[in-house]
Amino acid sequence: MKISEKLKKLIKEGKRDKALWEISLVDDYNEGEMVVFDCVEDESGELLEAALKQFVRVRENRYREHGGWVHSLSHFTKHLWARKMTAWIKQLNEIAFTGANHLGDCNCCYRLVSDFVKYAEWSEKPEDYGLTPENMMWVESCGEREYMNADLRRIAASPFASEAEFVLFKLRDPEHQRNHWGEPRLDNVHKLIVRLHELGAYLPEFDGLEEQLVRERVEQLKTMLERKQKQKDEYAEREVKSLTEQIQELMLILENMTKK
Repeated sequence: MKISEKLKKLIKEGKRDKALWEISLVDDYNEGEMVVFDCVEDESGELLEAALKQFVRVRENRYREHGGWVHSLSHFTKHLWARKMTAWIKQLNEIAFTGANHLGDCNCCYRLVSDFVKYAEWSEKPEDYGLTPENMMWVESCGEREYMNADLRRIAASPFASEAEFVLFKLRDPEHQRNHWGEPRLDNVHKLIVRLHELGAYLPEFDGLEEQLVRERVEQLKTMLERKQKQKDEYAEREVKSLTEQIQELMLILENMTKK
């Protein structure tokens, strides 16, 4: 029987001393990850603390082994954020980033950076989670660098003086206005604008922003449509149909906007 399976049984039976002993037997990060998941709902936190300590102990300071360890780590960090385990998040991030800097193995470190953007409050400091320039030197050589730009902008701007400042930052950031395909994130933009009004911080610079985003996307799609119409193959025909439908849908949205 695997350690994780034994551990679940012991936890269910309330045999905590034996559960702690089983945790101490973990000798690789894959099993360590499973054990952390087994302990993540432990109300006292004792078993989770033990599991995290063992997870750290089994890390091997070698290229690829370190990256595999970070990959496993990235699977359960959201639970640490949910439990507000700031000290542990900082420690684990610093171990991950130090290994990335020294070994040139930044596998999945970008996920730990994204965690801050997903889960941190607007008033929280990146350095409290190990997100410092010294720790993040690996970023410049990381293959995922281009996908991290929005997250890095958020980290550079943090902490914010107020929620209003945070909402203004998001509303001005391209990532919050459009997705990776250039499609306007209208629901997101609308929610941010509504929140600014609620906070009494709305600015005239956002007048007509939603309509502007839609018009820009329509022009972009029209350019793509003209290019596809010049091609004479089955795939291009399907693309023409899809682009035409997208334009029609956006024009309907524009029509509804102008009626308000």
